[in-house]
Amino acid sequence: MTFGLAEPVITISGEFPKGSTMSFEEVPYDQYEETKARLKMWELAPEKLSVEGNTYYLEDELGYGGYGSVYSMTSTCGEKIALKLQKALNEKSVQSFQNEVSIWKQLKHRNIIKLLGHKEDYFAELTLLMMEHAGYGDLFSFIDKYEDRTPSVFRHRIACQLIDALAYMHRSGFVHCDVKPENVIFTELATVKICDFGAARRIYCDGDGMELKQCIRKGTTSFLTPEKYYGIPSYSTKDDVWALGMTLLYLALGYCPWDAAAEDDQQYQLWKIEPTRLPQYVQIKGEEPTFFELLRNMLHPVEDSRWTMAESTSSYYIRESHREEGYPSKKCLKRRFKIMSC
Repeated sequence: MTFGLAEPVITISGEFPKGSTMSFEEVPYDQYEETKARLKMWELAPEKLSVEGNTYYLEDELGYGGYGSVYSMTSTCGEKIALKLQKALNEKSVQSFQNEVSIWKQLKHRNIIKLLGHKEDYFAELTLLMMEHAGYGDLFSFIDKYEDRTPSVFRHRIACQLIDALAYMHRSGFVHCDVKPENVIFTELATVKICDFGAARRIYCDGDGMELKQCIRKGTTSFLTPEKYYGIPSYSTKDDVWALGMTLLYLALGYCPWDAAAEDDQQYQLWKIEPTRLPQYVQIKGEEPTFFELLRNMLHPVEDSRWTMAESTSSYYIRESHREEGYPSKKCLKRRFKIMSC
């Protein structure tokens, strides 16, 4: 019998605010640098903040990534908010933060996370965003943990909320530019909201108000349009439509359907030319023809033929009503969200 070597571990210790539930003990060697960075951010996080007349105290880490760290803060009466903490090391990162705040505070929609406050700490080289708390995790984690295909009525409810929110953004003159499951979060068991406006910007238009194409290759590779992937000027609104279509297809399948909308990606080429050769698409088309129609038009390979958000909102799929039959019970959803938090 052969035994593998145990993964090396390192002990990391640090000072944490009183009452915190966050702790670092022994961590795998390959996670040492990330854990050290998380600890550094935690040490920089304020122990308390005053937002809209209420005082909130630092409680726990909700997430960490290239964007910085997100923490949960709780008031004395139990009300929660989220704090996003980022390093601002240069003028470019400060300008990016100011742009995000400028756009975000103009967005008022039931399916867009509410910005509660913001602050720049020049001494500590930090930016702080205080926002509505989302206690049920993101859509990516939900899909990753859901054992079976999500029920059709559940997908319909999620799709309606996201399409309405993104259509509102476009009507308001803004594009998100980074729609993906990680940027969709649950605030309630069946309510999702779009978050993270770090890449958002105004829609570029000419003097007549017609949108102009731009050549900005930003975003997550698997959610880029063919135009953005190859660096071809494109309409940013159509890029958003595509990314949301990918998010909905991801939700339907339970996995990302292709790595990139590229000529050498076989899975994408099958979607582009003949999707019904694959059983998973045959199943969606057979069970939910109007949903399949929506996906085919949001993910149309030809930009001029791709739907706008307004057209997506007017689709048969969004306009049709779904019965609650088959919708996952609250008990089922709570169990799923409990697994996500483990």
